Amino acid sequence: MGRLYQRLVVSGLRNAGLIISVSRTTASDVARFTSRHSPVLLNPLAKTLTPSDSAPKTPYLLVVSNTGWRKRRWLAIEAWLAIRAASSMELRLVIVGNGHDLKEENLLTALEPRVRNSVEIKSHLSDGDLADLYSSATLLLQLSKYEGFAWPIIEANSVGTLAICADEPILRETGEGNFFVDADGLGRVAKSGWNDAMRLAGDVGIQSKLRARANTFSIENFDRGLGEILHASLKDANGF
Repeated sequence: MGRLYQRLVVSGLRNAGLIISVSRTTASDVARFTSRHSPVLLNPLAKTLTPSDSAPKTPYLLVVSNTGWRKRRWLAIEAWLAIRAASSMELRLVIVGNGHDLKEENLLTALEPRVRNSVEIKSHLSDGDLADLYSSATLLLQLSKYEGFAWPIIEANSVGTLAICADEPILRETGEGNFFVDADGLGRVAKSGWNDAMRLAGDVGIQSKLRARANTFSIENFDRGLGEILHASLKDANGF
């Protein structure tokens, strides 16, 4: 059924009058599957995602993701353990998403209870509650293998929270200015590397730059870009 569904999706894309992609990475996929050009229009950041106050950073790392092969949430747990060991801090891990899958369960079961109990899962949050988590987190972990856009990076950056990202094309695109690691070589990241990430997370100048870039993902820019794309498309269709 999955293969049939994928064929139907590709067929629909090939028959569409206009395909607009939310990232250059997605546009590249469109070209690969349909041999068509797709203009890029970056997603806008929701104005409802606003923290209730400017609560100080507290020692926890944040993951906003469901489980699944491309999400690699288990890898984020491994990164949290490495950062916790490198920083010598009692860093908690807060996961926003569904419950643990088998790989995560096996990873957590092997830990001593004190560390295992430092992991908390939250779900069904309001935009305000999610924004508060982003705002008070020390760092966001975004180590997925593939995304179409990667919302959590921009959402975290909008409140000045740095993201540690897997060095993947789409995360490089969405997460410019954040901290990148080789996901396949996570175990080889030195203690100094993790501590560099912690230091950057507390840099007020970095936080300001992240906020400024996240603000460019605005509904105003989205509306303007959509109008320009539609205008150009109509001109091409009418030959003037």
